[in-house]
Order: sequence, then C-alpha cells, then structure tokens
Amino acid sequence: MICGDSMYLFGGSTGSARNDLYCFSFEADQWHEVRPVTGSGQKANVPCPRLCHTCDMYSNSLFIFGGYDGQQRLNDFLQFKLATEVNIDIPCSSLVSDLRGF
Repeated sequence: MICGDSMYLFGGSTGSARNDLYCFSFEADQWHEVRPVTGSGQKANVPCPRLCHTCDMYSNSLFIFGGYDGQQRLNDFLQFKLATEVNIDIPCSSLVSDLRGF
C-alpha cells in the first residue's frame, strides 16, 4: 500500500507465515523494517503471522483483514497508524466483537 512517498508491505510467506512490516521509500530508494513502538517495560502488541490477507490504506493508516496463519483462517481486523515511518500503534482487533451487535 502507498502512503506519501512510501510503500508498505505486511506479512506474507517465505515458506511459513510472517508478521513483519516493511517500508520502501521511493525517495531514498531503499527498504527498512518498521517495528511497533512500545513503552518501557511493555510488550509489543504485534499481530500473528499471516498470508493471504487483504489490506488497504486510508487516512495514514494501514488496515489489514483476515488471512491464513498456516493452520487456520483468521477473522481479525487490524489498524496500523502510520503517523511516522517508525512510530506505529497496533491496537487490539475489535472486528468480531463489533459484528456481534448486528
């Protein structure tokens, strides 16, 4: 997905499902891994590895839905807020609980 002068890629497979996020800067013509920001002593809230997921970009956020983790189909919805290329907030998924109200 494109955001500004950068392209973002999340997860996929290299023989097994992955949960890494990479950014390609068109301006610098180079790739770098983007890691979630954590407070001191906090564990990073990173989504499980997946492939065959869908994603889209809206309002400086990367949205990811579902996929396959190598054993089961996933039914989660995640948002990566791309405030800057290195500060990423990964909140817990709320899709399943949100859909129960319908």
